[in-house]
Amino acid sequence: MIRITLSIMMCLVAGVTSSSRAAEHPTFGPELEGFDYPYEVQRYELTSQDSVLTMAYMDVKPQSPNGKTVALLHGRNFCAATWETTIAALSKAGYRVVAPDQIGSASPASPSVISSAFSSWRATPTRC
Repeated sequence: MIRITLSIMMCLVAGVTSSSRAAEHPTFGPELEGFDYPYEVQRYELTSQDSVLTMAYMDVKPQSPNGKTVALLHGRNFCAATWETTIAALSKAGYRVVAPDQIGSASPASPSVISSAFSSWRATPTRC
């Protein structure tokens, strides 16, 4: 009987712990709804491989421009927001900074019919 009571108590504690952990972590939508980017996010629409795609990007203009622009490209499994401190430093130095999200990496949602192979993108004309 003590074992059963102890098991029930452990299950209750585990349930409370896991539900409180779930409340600590935000839920993101397919286009990273719920994720706070450090700068305003804009959208660029294009057609490739006979599909209309949308790419999210941040275009950060400096307060004192030096006339130069830097593009920051992230790797897979990351989004443009990972460049936050770099964007701040470059912008402070006068650079306009453009940081796009790779299509299918983060925002917006990954298109299921688009090949991510470089050869597919190179071989298919892109209409902007």
